Amino acid sequence: MLRKNIGFANWLLAGTLLFGILLSGAPPKTPRPLADVGIDAPGGKRIRLTDYKGKTLLIAILATDCKHCQDSIAILNEFQRTYRAKGLQIIAAAVDAKAPQNLPEFIARLQPAFPVGTMTQDNTRRLADFGITDRPFVPIFMFVDKKGTVRFQYSGDDGFFKAEKQNTKNLIEVTLR
Repeated sequence: MLRKNIGFANWLLAGTLLFGILLSGAPPKTPRPLADVGIDAPGGKRIRLTDYKGKTLLIAILATDCKHCQDSIAILNEFQRTYRAKGLQIIAAAVDAKAPQNLPEFIARLQPAFPVGTMTQDNTRRLADFGITDRPFVPIFMFVDKKGTVRFQYSGDDGFFKAEKQNTKNLIEVTLR
C-alpha cells in the first residue's frame, strides 16, 4: 500500500509541475523570424527593426529603473564600438511603465552608443515571443542574424547573465558569422 501512495504522490507531483509549466508558457522559440515591430525613439522618430536586415542585431529589452539593465549599457557600448565595423548594430527598447518619462534622463546619464527607445507591451510580447501571462526578467538579449532570424534569446534570470560580458561576446561573434 505504501508503494502505491508514493507512486501516486510522484504522479501528482509530476502532473503539478507539468501544469505549472503549461501555465507559465513555453520558452521563446528560436530560431524564428524577427517580428516587424517598431521602437519609439526620442524626438518622435520610429526605429523599425526590419530596416536593419543585412546587419547582425543585438536587441536589448530593458527597464529604465533596473540596475542590471543600466550596468548592461556599459557592456553593450563596448561591443557596439568593437563590432560596428563588422556589421553589428545594437538597439535597445525600454519597456517599463515609466520608460517614456525616464528615457531622456536614462540616455543622458548612461550615454548609449546605439539607438534606444520605448516599446509597448504588445510589441514587446510580439518581438520577444512571449505569451500574455509570461513575466520575463529584464534585461532580455536577442541575437539576430543578417537574414533577420532570431538565433538566441536570454532573459535576465537565465544563467547566461552570470557571465554576461563573455557570453554576449561569444554570441555576437557566432551571430556575425
